[in-house]
Amino acid sequence: MTTIAVIAPVFLLVVAGYLATRGGVLKARDVAGLSRFVFNIALPVLLFQSLATVSLPERLDWHFLLAYYLVVLVIYGLGMVLSRRWSGCWFFTSLRWILYGRQWR
Repeated sequence: MTTIAVIAPVFLLVVAGYLATRGGVLKARDVAGLSRFVFNIALPVLLFQSLATVSLPERLDWHFLLAYYLVVLVIYGLGMVLSRRWSGCWFFTSLRWILYGRQWR
């Protein structure tokens, strides 16, 4: 299956949703309910179904996985250290300030 054949239905659904909202078929309360359904039920089910039916290769390239996750770990650790150095607090506290404002408690 080509990439276009996989991605096209997703974009067609996005365009259909946009047109339905723009045309007045869907109201704001409908969109909020559909968004909750998609993010809380439909996407997790789709991801689980996709991962449950994937066929793994006979032999995994562990060097590739090790290199990838080692870089991710180094970048994550660097972000934590720099966050602590620049803001005086750990990354998660800074993230709470960004998401909820300074008074996040």
